[in-house]
Amino acid sequence: LAELDGVPVGTGMAAVTGDLLGVFNIAVLPEYRRRGHGLAVTTEIVRAGYAAGATTAYLYASPLGEPVYTTAGFRTEELLTTFTAPA
Repeated sequence: LAELDGVPVGTGMAAVTGDLLGVFNIAVLPEYRRRGHGLAVTTEIVRAGYAAGATTAYLYASPLGEPVYTTAGFRTEELLTTFTAPA
């Protein structure tokens, strides 16, 4: 949880499975974006995951989040195709 003056502004979650760290659901409230909160959450999740024994971190980035993750040291390994079903 990222807080600014006691106000929650961002969050994220992770799962460590063996030596893999999955980083998920990094989110920052719109009015607090572009101030480093997403990067701070991501960096702390990766630090904690590596401390828990992970050696490789992965995530799936949206176009909005991609600059945050490249700044954090992630690189593109593959692109995904998404299929949706009609309602």
